[in-house]
Amino acid sequence: MATTKHLTLARLAPALALLSCAAPKARVVEEPKPQPEAVAAAPAVPDAGVLPSQDRGIRLPDMLGLPGDTEFRATTPPAPKGGSEAGAVISRPPTDPPSRPKPKNPANP
Repeated sequence: MATTKHLTLARLAPALALLSCAAPKARVVEEPKPQPEAVAAAPAVPDAGVLPSQDRGIRLPDMLGLPGDTEFRATTPPAPKGGSEAGAVISRPPTDPPSRPKPKNPANP
């Protein structure tokens, strides 16, 4: 029969498994109190005609604007083709080779 140590461990194992997966307790952090010198200084008021910057740390291009012609062109111009021919190539997809007829052997007994 099983020993009492094994039975005790088998009884405690489910409870230990549940406790090991429990989420840690949340820590409460109090915000530091402002210093009296920082409160006394009044922030500068921007001019009414100037909008404050909207810098949020994300850099995105102008998504509403259309791209210009220079954005679609290659940085190096294509090299001119030499000769008088246009240089067109006509290609077709590969096909299966034609089947070869089997040779007839009249000498088979």
